[in-house]
Amino acid sequence: MNKHPVALAASAVGGYKALADILGVTKGAVHQWMASDRRVPIEHCTPIEQATGGVVTRQMLRPDDWQSIWPELIEPGRSDASDDVQPPVGGIKKDSKMARASAVQ
Repeated sequence: MNKHPVALAASAVGGYKALADILGVTKGAVHQWMASDRRVPIEHCTPIEQATGGVVTRQMLRPDDWQSIWPELIEPGRSDASDDVQPPVGGIKKDSKMARASAVQ
């Protein structure tokens, strides 16, 4: 089982209390961020990344929305969503737009 990024951060800095102190929040708040319906607040992600020396990243803390929050972290030439057009399963129908597009190349 993978350890939650908040738990990894706490381990990296000496415990949940230490992490809470670094962030200026309560230990209870840190524990709440591990609930499935909670997220680490944006303003705490960079300080956690810095406090852990990069062991825990902003991408780990906010996996669903980090690209829109910190677009500068997206590596050039890399995208999580592919823009490749793939033929449908079973191949391309001879008279389809996809077949005509393939023939042009």
